[in-house]
Parts: sequence; C-alpha cells; structure tokens
Amino acid sequence: MKSLAGFQKEYREYGSMSNILPKELEELFVYQKASSKRLWNIGNSTAKLFYLITKYLKPNYILELGTSNGFSGSHFLAALEENGAGKLITLDSSWERLGLAKQNFSFFSKKYYS
Repeated sequence: MKSLAGFQKEYREYGSMSNILPKELEELFVYQKASSKRLWNIGNSTAKLFYLITKYLKPNYILELGTSNGFSGSHFLAALEENGAGKLITLDSSWERLGLAKQNFSFFSKKYYS
C-alpha cells in the first residue's frame, strides 16, 4: 500500500491536471450545470480526490447516495475502470437526475456501475 506522503504527492500532481474525464463528458457536465439549477455537484478538487482515493484503495464496491447528474460518480467510474475492478452503486430520489447520470455513465463500461 502506498504511503500517505506518496498519496499527497499524487494528489498535488492530479490537482493541477485539467481533466480526468473524457473531454466530451466534461463539456456535457458544463452544459448540464449551466442549464439547470437543480444539480448538486461537488467541486472539481473534491471529484479529483474521490478519483485518487478510489485508485488508491481499489474498493470492490462504492455506494453513493445522491447521484445528481453523475459528476462525482463519473470520477469513481474513471478510477474503477483504471483499476480494472470494482462496482459503483448509486441512488437518487429524482428520476430526472438519474436519467442524466445514466446518460453520462454511458461513457464507461456498464460492468462498473448499477
């Protein structure tokens, strides 16, 4: 397992990267957020932290409560795909937001989410 110092260094390096997600998906998130005030997305630095923690811990399962349009979930999925294992289970009370998330998750392999 990596050391905390190694993880902190990796976080700083990824923190300066512009994108983890595919460019088309990043653009879709920007459009969705601009067109709806009902999306509750985390910040970019928190999303990158989720991505790195997922890469670091290599979990078998991630349970996310509050999917919104799938912004944080997409960062979990990007890491799970890189790890080659794991599954994201995500829940939301809004069918509309779940529809957006499902559309956005289509950028990733179905075997990593439900």
